[in-house]
Amino acid sequence: MLSAFIIALTSCRKETAQDDKQILSSTDLKTLSSTSSSRTGIDVHAHRGGRGLQSENTIRAMKSALEAGVRTLEMDVVISKDKKAIVSHDTYLNPAFTLGPNGKSIPSSPRQYLYNMNYEDIKRYDVGTKKNQSFPVQKAGIKASIPLLSDLIEATELHARQLNRVLPYYNIETKTDYKNNPAPAEFVSLLMDVIKKKGISSRVTVQSFDARTLEIVNRSYPGVKTSFLVSSGSLNNNLNKLTFIPDVYSPSYQLVSSSLVKDCHNKNIRIIPWTVNDQTSVSTMLSHGVDGIITDYPNLNFSPQLSTVTSVTMKIKNLKGNKATVNLYTKKGGSLFYQSTLSREKEGYDTFKMTARFKGSGDFYYVIISENEGVVTTFSGTIAVNVK
Repeated sequence: MLSAFIIALTSCRKETAQDDKQILSSTDLKTLSSTSSSRTGIDVHAHRGGRGLQSENTIRAMKSALEAGVRTLEMDVVISKDKKAIVSHDTYLNPAFTLGPNGKSIPSSPRQYLYNMNYEDIKRYDVGTKKNQSFPVQKAGIKASIPLLSDLIEATELHARQLNRVLPYYNIETKTDYKNNPAPAEFVSLLMDVIKKKGISSRVTVQSFDARTLEIVNRSYPGVKTSFLVSSGSLNNNLNKLTFIPDVYSPSYQLVSSSLVKDCHNKNIRIIPWTVNDQTSVSTMLSHGVDGIITDYPNLNFSPQLSTVTSVTMKIKNLKGNKATVNLYTKKGGSLFYQSTLSREKEGYDTFKMTARFKGSGDFYYVIISENEGVVTTFSGTIAVNVK
């Protein structure tokens, strides 16, 4: 979740037009934030742990996604020189967000391939401190190593239990290529050894653009679900690349239509598109009837039950900066219903207006206003939110 500073709770009832206002305590905030992104039906996958909000593919990112109520953790696996399954999207150390053991940026050339490095050397590099500039609200600044898959699973399973929530599902992509990873059979064997030892086979989906690894999983590990990632082509043409029907079809979201969803469902295939990162696209995917969504921003609104369009006026005292991200939630279950970035013309102007979609007039709402695009917002007063 984005960090919050102060909250006001408002009762919204069109029938009585009454507003009951209450400031939530820090204890209330902790309790609500742990369920603030609980989903209703849709299977939300935190892409690389939700890299729009946290450093990608780190244990911290996965824990944060669990705290946001995400059901499925999406991640990538590559293999090190000493045959360890490690969690990384890139087959090399990515200079966009990696610092060397000396704390300094690493060169972009020549690339340092992970398959040429033992894990003891890989873990000395820091992928948590340097912010990925492609994601302006990403919370970096905390040192983190590229984790072993086994360590990440242990940490997330423990964290889920500490949160008193159901154990997560895992959507794991095999990042195979023809040069900087072992052959598909060995790759899958090393991956599945970890999955079996951790006892999570029933909660794992192996996804890949590489049909070779999916064929091996289907043949050798029939109890493990598979997902075919695609970036182009028709459903039938892509399925013809496999000798079996996968459990999930995972296309780029630009390929999704209502007819594609219907065709998948007619074949008893779930459809989970990637990577859906804005509210408009989320709403479009929901309208098509997809089964899940892979996103860098698990704090978006994934409720398919939006209805009433309501005008909201907010008065914010002593807000510093010209932009703020506003997240509006229901009290019951703490579900995120709306997110918007508000701007104002000059310092000191304290009234914002926005249009939001809500489930109904009888629900309670509270709002979190947080930092956006590097502008830290601080409050010494209260936020009054009037929902009409």
